[in-house]
Parts: sequence; C-alpha cells; structure tokens
Amino acid sequence: TGLEKYIHVLIAAEDCEKHKPNPEPYINALKQFNSDIDLDKVIIFEDSYSGYLSAKHSKVKNICLIESEQSCEEILKLIEFKIKDYKNLDIQNIINFSKNETNQSYIQKIFNNIESVPIQKIEKSNQNLKTGYICDINNYEITYQNGLTENIILKISNLNNELSNTATKLNMYENETYFYENISKLIANIPKFLGSFQDNQKEEIILENLNKYQGEFNINLNTNTKSLLNVVTNIFNIHNTFYFKDEKSLIPVMKKLKRPNQILYYKELIHNRFDKFIQKVSLLLNENEIIILKNIYNNLDKIYDESSSFPLNFCHGDLKSPNIFYKNNETPIFLDWQYIQLNKGVSDIVFLLIESIDFDILTINLVLNYYYKLLKEKHDISYEKYMNDVKNSLCIFPFFVCVWFNSESNDKLLDPVFPIRFL
Repeated sequence: TGLEKYIHVLIAAEDCEKHKPNPEPYINALKQFNSDIDLDKVIIFEDSYSGYLSAKHSKVKNICLIESEQSCEEILKLIEFKIKDYKNLDIQNIINFSKNETNQSYIQKIFNNIESVPIQKIEKSNQNLKTGYICDINNYEITYQNGLTENIILKISNLNNELSNTATKLNMYENETYFYENISKLIANIPKFLGSFQDNQKEEIILENLNKYQGEFNINLNTNTKSLLNVVTNIFNIHNTFYFKDEKSLIPVMKKLKRPNQILYYKELIHNRFDKFIQKVSLLLNENEIIILKNIYNNLDKIYDESSSFPLNFCHGDLKSPNIFYKNNETPIFLDWQYIQLNKGVSDIVFLLIESIDFDILTINLVLNYYYKLLKEKHDISYEKYMNDVKNSLCIFPFFVCVWFNSESNDKLLDPVFPIRFL
C-alpha cells in the first residue's frame, strides 16, 4: 500500500494479552512514546464499537469515529466526532469537539435545564459554530416527543486563558446569564432563551439556533445604509423603553447593572497597561494622536462620572454587526449580551460606528444626527450635551478595548490584525 512510511509504531494482537474492547492495545501504543505524554494531544480513530470502547477506556478524550454503510447501530448512535472519509479532515475540529466536558454530560444537563415541550432525544452536531478564547458555541439537534426537531445552541464560557481571565474580571459571563434569565423576556429582538446552568464554574446558556430563519449574520453596513439605520432605530427603541430619569425610576431587574464608573476593571486594566500600550503603538501614531490618548487617560475619572450620571439607558455595551443576525435580511436580532450596563444610549451607537463602519464623515454624521433626532423627539436634550455624551462614549469602552487588545500578545488573538485596525 505504500503506507509504511507514515507508521512509526504498530501494535498487533500478538503484542497484547487483552484485546479490544479492553484498553490495553491503546495503552501499549501510548507506552511506546514518552512516559509523560500529553493525552490531550492524542487522537484515536476507530470504526468498530469494540474499538470505540477500547479507545474510551484508555482515557484519551479526542476520538474520531469513521462512519460507513457497514457501521453498526451502536456507532451510528454514539455522540462523538464522526467522518465518512479522510478527504477534508481537519484535526482541529476533533480537538474542539472534545475539548470541554464529555458531550454526554452536556446533553444530560441540557435535558435537565431546557424549558421546552417533552424531549425524545438530543444529539450533538459535528459542527461547532464557534470556538474562541472567551466562549465556545456548540450546536445540538433536539427531537421532541411529537416528532418535531429543532437545532439549538449551547454557549459555553471558556476559562483559564488570559482573554477569558479579563472577561471574568469584567463579569461578562455572569452578565449574559443574568440578562437571559431576568431581562430577555422584556425585549423582542433577541434569540429565544431556553435555559441555563453552571458546570465546573462555567456559565452555560441554551438558545435557539438562529440559522433556522432566513437571514444572515454580519451584514456589511458600509454598503447598506437602510440596514444601518434600521439597527439604529431598533436599538433606540430598547434605549427608549429602558430610559431612567433618576435612581428612583430604575426597575428592579436593572438595579443590579453597573454604570461606567462602577465597572472598576475598565480603569484598572487601563492603568496597568497604558505604558505598555503607548510603547507598542507609538510607531503607528503621530505626536498629536499620542497627546489625544494621554489626554483621555488623564481625564478618565471625569469622563466616567459624566457618563454615569442620570438620565441613563439600558445598553447592550458591545453593539456591532457581527453581534447581529438580520432576520429575513431586515429585522436585527441582537446577540452577545455580555457587556450590559446602564450608560448613555448613544454609547451603543458610537461603538457600532467604530466596529462596523469604515470611517466616512457623511455616514458618521448621518447616524449621529438621526439618533439625536429620535432622542430629541422623546426627551429634552441639547445637541451640545448630546455631543459631549458622544465624545465621552468614545473615551470609555472603545478606549478600553483599544488599550486591552493592543497590549495583548498577538498569538493570543483569533485575529492578530484586529487591535491595529481598531486603533
């Protein structure tokens, strides 16, 4: 066959006292390598049920099953990563599939926590929708007792890497769980919430899979002004619904939310990393731009306090086109509620423009003036005060993100170019 050059070790039946489904064949193979081998870097490929049991008992987590017309019923029912051939095999997909807790454990927890009609079975899809440093999004198919099926997602918080450590300090995981459990029922433009649970200190959220609808994620708003203004209108409606004139007007579920000057880690990270940040970006900026950054840094307290004074709105906090599903390519469904806070509503608009629009003064002025007109129709606010809120908004979350990601090592980022583009 010519395959011998690819094989370093061969363990045959003669090399084992106990055979599959006993794990001895795989254990003997592992022993041929060094004694401190990292089992997380081992992958076992199997096509038989006895071989699968042998693999499973070897304590290797990364298992890939080869499925064919001859596969037994047990193999077909197993919830493991599966392929039909090796043509388009991506090793990383196998690792991502098994990197968290066992899939059966997650399935049982979904069974126990999902709020739905009676369920017949739950199966994990081979395709994860997203794998990242801050969270993973896994896809499951539910078959209900009445025979109907539905795809759902399980959003799993990641822990123990530097970006997720920052996310933990910002309360991002708890924020999103709190939003879906307590606030989501008050807002229309969001994915349907089906349940949540905690597992090994990780926050897990069960949501409908929006791919069941016609539409798309992350529309290019540079070339679709109608969609851009539609997003602004819809987020304004949320801001206007949750407009709080003073402390007394806060509704109970909003009292737990923080204002910018109460999110202490914003300023803590900026203070700790500002020198490193300036040093890293100094070659990219001119002298005047460096002065602007330093002026923001020296006035953080004043900026944060002004943005934390009433009136305040309930804000998404991370509004950008990648966090929006455009249902029927029109109605925006807002995702990723990890940064919820009480802030000036225009702070969401400012971040949307930074993240989702190539700088164009006509577009910027169009959106800012449009939002001001919507705001002015409902509330008494001068244009001067409004523009002060705009400038303060630029100096809080966007400035924080700029310092945060431009002081990280590039190898920790999914997109190493993002920090410079954002800057």
